[in-house]
Amino acid sequence: MKASDALVAATRWYARLADEHATSRDRQLWQAWLDASAEHREAWRQLESINQQFREISPDIGLATLAVPSPSRRRALKQLAGILAIGILGAYGWRAQPWQELLADYDTAIGERRELVLEDGTRLVLNTDTTINIEYSAEHRVVQLLQGELLIETGHADPQNRPFSVHTRYGRITALGTRYMVRDTQDFSRVSVFEGAVAIRPTAGGQVRMTLYPGQRVDFNDETMGEVAAARATDSAWSKGMLVAYEMPLGEFINELARYRRGRLQCDPAVQALQISGAFPLDDIESVLQTLVRTLPVRVESFTRLWTTIRPA
Repeated sequence: MKASDALVAATRWYARLADEHATSRDRQLWQAWLDASAEHREAWRQLESINQQFREISPDIGLATLAVPSPSRRRALKQLAGILAIGILGAYGWRAQPWQELLADYDTAIGERRELVLEDGTRLVLNTDTTINIEYSAEHRVVQLLQGELLIETGHADPQNRPFSVHTRYGRITALGTRYMVRDTQDFSRVSVFEGAVAIRPTAGGQVRMTLYPGQRVDFNDETMGEVAAARATDSAWSKGMLVAYEMPLGEFINELARYRRGRLQCDPAVQALQISGAFPLDDIESVLQTLVRTLPVRVESFTRLWTTIRPA
């Protein structure tokens, strides 16, 4: 991780743990992040050093709390985190995407899931390493997916008839009363529909648009739509803490598993084509790796706690 990435992550943890809704699980995940590398610890040390300059803030286990009510408190925390980070990161330059994530409304750490119920009854489940903004106004209801993956179950019909949309870097997905999933990647956005339907419109696609129905999935970028593929109900099993595979190539399986584990988890090309099926717990990655050893001709090779490769046995 670059120094600037570590500092951005530190300020995100700062704002998150200072929130009045922070849990003991949040603190455990923060501690795991802190212990993961010397860069993380140095970033946190710099953040605490800057924080000491703010006399009106009282430290709480190395974190700051602001004695102002929510939602003003949340906005103040985000602004303060931004101020601290700007002071620290001046030498590293400005990068738009990390700052959007830093000042976002809600996020999850690697390996974490989080459920939210919005004011209209819409239910959101955030997958690992996910960041979102929420904007409700008199005209619309918008969730901005900055990174990661969301499972959405829209609420009852909105009395103000405001459309409900998820915006990604590549386009807009508007719900037509539904249960669906949106995933953001560097190269495309993926939408899978389980109930109802959604309308998809790429950002720069002109008249390009598509309506997706139950059991369908599509990848798209800001200009074009991909081919429609099948979406299974088990694709959303991550919301229950499981990864379900159907004759999945091991290389693809390991890439999915790596999303829920800190450090580098990779698959040797020699065994990438092996197939695996089953349901695997995302909260116990180490036991999943041992299951692979017992059921496939592979071994797990770890150089450090944060660098693991699946190789031929």
